[in-house]
Amino acid sequence: MEQYHQQQRVDFLLQLYKEGTLNDDQHQELIDLLARPENQDRASLWLDEVWKQTPDQHFFSASKSNQLHQSVLSKIDPAEPKVWRLNKTIISIVAAAAVIAIVFSFLFLRQSNFAHTDTSLVSKKDTSAFIADLGPGGNKATLKLANNRVIVLDQVKNGLVLNAGNLLVKKSVEGQLIFQVNQASKNDAALSGQNILTTPAGGQYQVLLADGSKVWLNASSSLKFPSSFTGNERKVELTGEGYFEISKSKNQPFIVNAREMKVEVLGTHFNINAYPDEQLLATTLIEGSVKLTHRSNSVLLKPHEQANIKNGSFKLQKNIDVKDVLAWKEGYFVFDNEEIHSVMRKLSRWYNVKVEYEDPQVNEEFVGTISKFKNISEILKLLQATRTIKFKVLPSQDPTYERRVVVMK
Repeated sequence: MEQYHQQQRVDFLLQLYKEGTLNDDQHQELIDLLARPENQDRASLWLDEVWKQTPDQHFFSASKSNQLHQSVLSKIDPAEPKVWRLNKTIISIVAAAAVIAIVFSFLFLRQSNFAHTDTSLVSKKDTSAFIADLGPGGNKATLKLANNRVIVLDQVKNGLVLNAGNLLVKKSVEGQLIFQVNQASKNDAALSGQNILTTPAGGQYQVLLADGSKVWLNASSSLKFPSSFTGNERKVELTGEGYFEISKSKNQPFIVNAREMKVEVLGTHFNINAYPDEQLLATTLIEGSVKLTHRSNSVLLKPHEQANIKNGSFKLQKNIDVKDVLAWKEGYFVFDNEEIHSVMRKLSRWYNVKVEYEDPQVNEEFVGTISKFKNISEILKLLQATRTIKFKVLPSQDPTYERRVVVMK
């Protein structure tokens, strides 16, 4: 009889969810009920329905959601404790309740459009943890020209930025920097010198080079390039992360130097992640082909392949989900079994926050896809929905950062 009433209660709460009238207490009650072994059949049906009702894949990508869904259903055994791991050493989602919570809480918040604190993932007494909230980054960058002139691009109007002889530099409405050369000349200092486009923490930018190639820069990145490519090769230097769409030129290969890697192409699309504070250095090919050189190693990448360098060790990976790699460009954070320190480095670069850890040994992992254009409190609440970790957003005591985020167990 008790089981019958429990099932009735689950059905009632799910109906309230569908109607958009579920409150905080009922939200938590439903999560707890669905996580019980005797309600696994209902949890399975509910997860199936959630996946079908998330058309824009705003939280889980198709491949990752299917992988996580199957893992949840296969790992939860009524005869065993409801705890499972994403790998042998790190607990990332500690129970069925946590998996249900992270999906359900996202949709619950989405349903209320993050509009009211009484529908947040934390109780009212904990909302002060996010009192120093912070908005997302945007199109921000500085351009240092060959003559050492510095232009803060987000502070200048759209249109013509520079007119220097044969060189024109424009800023488009979409936040793109455009280099145009009327006539290339080796004697023209404005063309032969090196420019540096730099995005700050909390910034991103796109540049159209004089040869027609396009480069998107992620936050805390820089691209060093000439105004015009006049020699036998087109050479640039990347720090941080950038996505490249290179115009074809059989007689003038395009070369990107990024930390320990040299990437050579004739015309193709690829992504390079070369942040100085990341151990992993990666080049991912989207289409075409690239030749990658690292010390004595050289490899010709095919589409959906990635070359990784970590601690001097070279590795080739195949069948890469390029949508995940390019998520930053499309406005998303993608966490694929990603450890908390890596997650927080990404958030630090995009929101310009200083991250502090109460326990430096914290090592939870996360799976999910979250929009980059939410306030940082909304991102942290979604991560916090796993019930494995907590956060505080506080005023920054360091003028370099907008805020500071404290990670707590």
